[in-house]
Amino acid sequence: MNIIFNNKSSVNTLVLGLAEKFDLQSNLTLDADLKTLISQIVELREFEGKSGQRVTMATPHHISIKCIILVGVGKSEDFNSLGASKFGARLISIFKCSKFEKASIMLDSRLVEENEAEIYANIAYGLNIREYSFDKYKSSE
Repeated sequence: MNIIFNNKSSVNTLVLGLAEKFDLQSNLTLDADLKTLISQIVELREFEGKSGQRVTMATPHHISIKCIILVGVGKSEDFNSLGASKFGARLISIFKCSKFEKASIMLDSRLVEENEAEIYANIAYGLNIREYSFDKYKSSE
C-alpha cells in the first residue's frame, strides 16, 4: 500500500483526521462534492471528531476517491507530536483490515497550524512503529 500525506490526487482512499468541533467548510482543502458528501456522512453517522471515533464510507461512482475514512482525534488543543504518533498507529489497524491501493491522510487544518511537517512525520512514525513485527525467533509453523 502507498500512503501519501495532504494530497488527494490519484488516491482511491482518503483518510481525514478531524478534531472535535471541526468545520469542513474552512478547515479542509477539498472540492465541493467531497465536502458535501463528508457533511452528509458526518450528519448521518453523528460523527463529532471525538478520539477513537471512526466512520468508513464508500463514495458514489462519479467521485474519483472510492472510500472516505473519518477518524476522530479529540480536542485540537490536545493534539501534539505524541497524539500524531498514536493517530498513525491507529490507522495501521484500519489499513490492515482493508485492501487499499493508495491512501492519502489529511488533517483538520487546526491540527497542523504550528508545525505541519513535524505532525505528518510523527504520523508516519506511528504507522511504521505499529506495523513493525519482530519475527526473528518466530517458528515457521
